[in-house]
Amino acid sequence: MARHENTRLKNLHTLYLARSGHGKSQALKRRSGIAAAGQRVVLWDTNKDHDAHRFDKPALFFRALSRAHQSGKGFRIAYTGEGGNIDLFEDVCAAVWNILDGRTLTHFIAEEYGAACEGPGPIQLKRHPFHKRLWQEGRKYGLVWHATSQRPQSISKDSIENAGRIWAGGMGMNAAKRIGQEIDVDFGQLRDITPGDFFRWEPAKQAEKIHVFTPK
Repeated sequence: MARHENTRLKNLHTLYLARSGHGKSQALKRRSGIAAAGQRVVLWDTNKDHDAHRFDKPALFFRALSRAHQSGKGFRIAYTGEGGNIDLFEDVCAAVWNILDGRTLTHFIAEEYGAACEGPGPIQLKRHPFHKRLWQEGRKYGLVWHATSQRPQSISKDSIENAGRIWAGGMGMNAAKRIGQEIDVDFGQLRDITPGDFFRWEPAKQAEKIHVFTPK
């Protein structure tokens, strides 16, 4: 159960949104601020994009996460099994909620987050209470979301409304229209932006175009 509520913690929840090949995972690795070691990191990484202790079977993942939490040390524990299972993602969210502690940050990386959502509307509280709770209440208990998606038009409304930062790269028309409205950037700019470049947005600030990396 999440403990030690701290309402003074900043909202660091971040979305990394771009079509395939435009570098959303690279943006996460380069701009997330997560240290290489010593921090608490949980990953939903079914494409195996990140270095971590990987577990393809849910039972082994949950056991490893519990042990890592009990150790009191930093960790990088990843579920790397089959993706697209929104009920399993809810179980992972429940496990994350249970280890949160407002005295220390816990980073939750969710690669291809859109595949773990029912759709672009609000997360349904009755069906996925912990998924919703992590977006709405996790900050107070030290949670930092890092969610990527190549289909921003499919991610939950909760994620967009509770994001403290959005990195938006190149994306298709429908996605560009949705995200462009949220960050006040013309959809044409999002559709045509060069791979490796992103618009960085925070609430109450003008989105800024930033070169994050040069593709090889």
